[in-house]
Amino acid sequence: MVRWISVPWIVSVVACTTAACTSGPLDVDIVAADLVGDVVIGPSQQAVLEVTAANRTNQRVVWGMGSSSCQLGLVVLVAGRERNVDFRACTDDLVEHALDPGQARTESFTWDGQIASDGVLSLLPPGRYRVFGIAGDRGASAPLEVTIVDG
Repeated sequence: MVRWISVPWIVSVVACTTAACTSGPLDVDIVAADLVGDVVIGPSQQAVLEVTAANRTNQRVVWGMGSSSCQLGLVVLVAGRERNVDFRACTDDLVEHALDPGQARTESFTWDGQIASDGVLSLLPPGRYRVFGIAGDRGASAPLEVTIVDG
């Protein structure tokens, strides 16, 4: 006779969001290019953030289809919700987003503190924000703290 046992922790893993869960089959990292110390964005300051995904498994990891030039992403946590901050021009080709074992991919994002909400671009108010690099739903970085200053 086979008995099925409910394991409560499985539900929490499935329900995991980028902000709460920074694991997956890909190692994802985010760094501020050419900066040492705090990342600060102001009226005339932008940050160049680099997101790297590395496949440390022994099998190919696929996380979607789309542009060959925009495979990784960048999100910021605002009032408990993830907001996309990727405003790059991407190619209009259709390729598989994937990494073979041992491969890594790095993409750069220039961010000035704007987010898109309901199709409208708006500048975030001054404060500290948690920014994550993502590779679809296959991996997310630990948060990078970014401070937006006024004037």
